[in-house]
Amino acid sequence: MDLDATVSGVAANSYIDLYEAGDLMEAFEQIDAWDELDQEEQERLLYRGTRLLDAYKSWGLRAIAGQALAFPRKRDGGLVPRDVKLALMEYVDFELEGSGSGLKRQQAEGVTSTSILGKSMTFAADSSRLPAGARILLDELYLSGLEPVVINRRERRHPRRSRDESIFG
Repeated sequence: MDLDATVSGVAANSYIDLYEAGDLMEAFEQIDAWDELDQEEQERLLYRGTRLLDAYKSWGLRAIAGQALAFPRKRDGGLVPRDVKLALMEYVDFELEGSGSGLKRQQAEGVTSTSILGKSMTFAADSSRLPAGARILLDELYLSGLEPVVINRRERRHPRRSRDESIFG
């Protein structure tokens, strides 16, 4: 398998190449398991994870017509967002860990929802093959991409009040 991480490439099949994946993997628990894989196995994980990320949501307009992958989008400035790359590495880490611990173990055991730092998430087995950590990153990225509400600043300004004037009357 030939991994192609060309940004906006017509034949791209991964968001990151093996070199960048190795660097990013340093921040994840399964770095030793990653290092033990041969190059073909590493490429296969990146390829599968990229396909899952692309299929997770309808991501909007691609930066260039004909590009193979969903990212970058028109508003991404020609770059794949860092959260997409981190979500891909979450998937890789999850796959390498297997039964593991924490959220990954809960998800593997069939727990369907949990809350972390005030953020609730659902990870039913049939909802996605992406791990919860990857979905949190992607959901935040997706929500940040919603059309912004434009407010006319002049309408928001309040007339200046004198110090003696109450804001209530």
